[in-house]
Amino acid sequence: MESKKLSLFTVTCMNIGVIVGAGIFSSLVESCTFAGAAIVLAIAVAIVEVIVRYLPSIIPSASIPASSGFYMYMARLVNPFAGYLIVIKFIFNICIVAMLASTFATYFCAMVPVNPMLVKIIVLILFTITACCGLQISSWIQNVMVCLLMVGLLTFFLTGVGHINPEYFTIGKAFDIPAVGLSSFGAAIAMMATSLAGGTSAAFIAEDIKNPARNVILSFILSTGIVGILYILMSAVTVGCADVTQISSLAEIAKANMSGALYNLFMVLGALMAIATTIHGNLYSAAASMEPIAKDKVFPAFFLKKNKFGMCPAAVIALSLPAMVLVVFGISVGTLMRVSSIVAIVIGVCQFIPVLKLPKKYPHSYRHAPIKFSRPLLYAIMGVSLAFCVYEAYSLLVTTSTAAWITLAGALVVFFGYFFIRKAYLQKQGVDLYALMSAPYEPWEKQEAKYRQMDEAER
Repeated sequence: MESKKLSLFTVTCMNIGVIVGAGIFSSLVESCTFAGAAIVLAIAVAIVEVIVRYLPSIIPSASIPASSGFYMYMARLVNPFAGYLIVIKFIFNICIVAMLASTFATYFCAMVPVNPMLVKIIVLILFTITACCGLQISSWIQNVMVCLLMVGLLTFFLTGVGHINPEYFTIGKAFDIPAVGLSSFGAAIAMMATSLAGGTSAAFIAEDIKNPARNVILSFILSTGIVGILYILMSAVTVGCADVTQISSLAEIAKANMSGALYNLFMVLGALMAIATTIHGNLYSAAASMEPIAKDKVFPAFFLKKNKFGMCPAAVIALSLPAMVLVVFGISVGTLMRVSSIVAIVIGVCQFIPVLKLPKKYPHSYRHAPIKFSRPLLYAIMGVSLAFCVYEAYSLLVTTSTAAWITLAGALVVFFGYFFIRKAYLQKQGVDLYALMSAPYEPWEKQEAKYRQMDEAER
């Protein structure tokens, strides 16, 4: 029913909650060690890049809404095997969740001296349970937490801006890219662009949103802009108040600039709540996107079994369990962030392809899309985005250990190996996996027929 669908405010809050935890409390300090005072400029570039790179890719979600949008658009509009690239998104989510669990433990243990590994495991178990509570309950909780989160973040900025030391940060230093080097500057852009990319989360649940043609795009722009401004404000305080090479988290800066009460407020409302909403949002959105894939038999049927809240517990566990393994093995936050960034770059490039196919396969739905790009402009945007991707990928390659790339390559071999094994198994059962993955989606066909009649009536 329409009343149960998510409003623009709720979707924007969801996007902000997904973005902020990863962006500020996990990767900001790591990014600052690369760019120094130039992190402010790096974030400004990242904001522009994210909007340029992802806005065209959201058009299919606004034109032909679908849950698990990335999979559906790649499989139906491009090629069935291309749809399976969704596993890259799952690898991204697993790394992000593991990274955030480690970051949560860092901030929590700064307040309560307990075993960090115990905190990591407990927080993953806790949010595995909350993610199983379904969309309606989760979205309500997210709205409240994001509003409180904004209070915590503004507290950090307002109490820290007066402590900025010109030795560490000035406007001139913010534009001194040669001082940090192009590779380090590019790596910082890549990590911060990855963090800002959470604003596209609505595209993965477009069918659950009121007026998706308007609200998917608008929520993306609003959340990216709001969080981008927060990034810039907080990064100025971060690099301006301390030598970032000597700190491990924003908690150290907050403790130096705030009284005991304000510090506790920031830690609870800012750090812990931001990370909590992001862990929960990533687990929920990724798990929810497994259902259409399971309906196509790419994943086993038990991924279709839902609880009373309309969520599949097996899907949530399939994401949280590998994250728990990464945590137990002690993979560093920096390594997880770099690997996640290169994965996000691949996703960003791939998501351009469906919008190129959309006008041909669903011309009437595309004609009624709220935003359209001419072919030359779209190719120009793709060229600029690809240039960013190549630059950032090279920067990450030269600043990340070989072991991390070997681990990522191994994960890809396992995931894609599974696909071909699954395809062969179903073929023996008389099931054509490619045919299932490329079969027309009925809601899209009905919408296209409706718009076709409307367009013909106007002639």
